[in-house]
Amino acid sequence: MNIDTYQNPAPRDTAAAPRRFRLAMALALACCATACSVSVGFGDGDGHGDDGASHAEALDASASALDTLMLLAGPGLGLADEPARLPAQETPPRALVADLLNWVEFSAPRRNNAIAMTGGRFVADQTVACDSGTVRVRAVFVNNVRFDSGDTIELSTQNCRRGNLRFTGSLQLRAIQANGYPGISAAWDGRVGADFSAWRIATVALPVQALTAEGSATLEVQRTGPFDTKLRFDSAQLSVDPSSADRDRPRRTLESVLINVEATAVSQTVSADLRLADAAFSDEPLRRLRVQSTGSLTQNRTPPAYPLGRLAVGFADGGIVHVEALDATRLRLDIDRNGNGGIDSTRSTSWTELRSRL
Repeated sequence: MNIDTYQNPAPRDTAAAPRRFRLAMALALACCATACSVSVGFGDGDGHGDDGASHAEALDASASALDTLMLLAGPGLGLADEPARLPAQETPPRALVADLLNWVEFSAPRRNNAIAMTGGRFVADQTVACDSGTVRVRAVFVNNVRFDSGDTIELSTQNCRRGNLRFTGSLQLRAIQANGYPGISAAWDGRVGADFSAWRIATVALPVQALTAEGSATLEVQRTGPFDTKLRFDSAQLSVDPSSADRDRPRRTLESVLINVEATAVSQTVSADLRLADAAFSDEPLRRLRVQSTGSLTQNRTPPAYPLGRLAVGFADGGIVHVEALDATRLRLDIDRNGNGGIDSTRSTSWTELRSRL
């Protein structure tokens, strides 16, 4: 798997040499006396020495990739937001992609009370009560009947609690293409641009799980019923700051993001392709990852469940770990040390163990 070169974010601890580097130096010094050769890369084996480091890297990369995918596509706000915490058909949903759809459908009907302005456009400036707190909706609509290309909406939240979630920050929406009545009709389609500015989604229930998003994205929507929806989310670059139990984790910078979600009342499938830079990692192979689903991951919505399926997580040095989520407890990691298609070692793990790596 080819990983493009790019500017990495600064690691959290630049003073501490990674375990792989220390081991490589020790081996190199030993080889000076014995005339041996050393190859340092994404290792394989049974979990000892350099092989142990390779399995640790596989676990860390898998945890970061799955956590990021769940922040974007659910069911919860990352690995720590266990599906057992989630009510079925939660509204609004807590993952970023489905949440963006919900805010489009929340704000588009505000055109009904918009004021006609010179030039034929309609302007709305409303402060809307949430379950607690408020959200200010400022919008310019092309017409006061239906969602239309050229509509712009700005949402500014003030500690807005809706259902089981609390929102802060601002979100700007712009209709690129639209057909129908979002929030009024169960069937509509469109393409919407979104700009996230310190946009934070947090659970009300303790321990608090949250994400803060910064950047731009585009959402394509094909809704054919109350629960039947196809979504395509893409972003050239997006930063996500996860938080778990009020502990902020290092920033993740996402590039070339493409997420496809197909949802029904009982389940959804997710496919993903993105580049991930997790500032938690100082070891070079881990600082630049390529995350791709192999086919689609499937998850139940009633009741909510972990996504099941297979991801390929590519390393900067060419290694790949194939992560297969088998059920609500178990996962398997197949390690391809050189990215040549062969499986050099396999490791079993669990959702609990991956959560502990974050």
